[in-house]
Amino acid sequence: MSLRGKNLSQTTHTAQSLGGTVADQPERPSLIVLATYRPGADWEPRRLSSGEAVLGMLENTVPARERPAESMRAISRAVENAVVLRGDRGEAEEFAPRLLAELDR
Repeated sequence: MSLRGKNLSQTTHTAQSLGGTVADQPERPSLIVLATYRPGADWEPRRLSSGEAVLGMLENTVPARERPAESMRAISRAVENAVVLRGDRGEAEEFAPRLLAELDR
């Protein structure tokens, strides 16, 4: 799909303007989701071990080839205290409510 000839513009928003807040200190994630879209799939995630989580995230880390040590440190810190789930998902309309319910647990 080409965007040529389209009248596109960009609008900058702050977290506050979208109803969010800004932290004073960096926060580590409590939940990391590695979801692959598959038409018709039902979200039945598997909880990953720390090692599996690092490898799963490494698959999606573009800078890892040029900065492997830095990438590994960042990923390892991210998964340290997080629940990491992996699984196939179907359409976003079905997946999103289930993911939000997972956050409430």
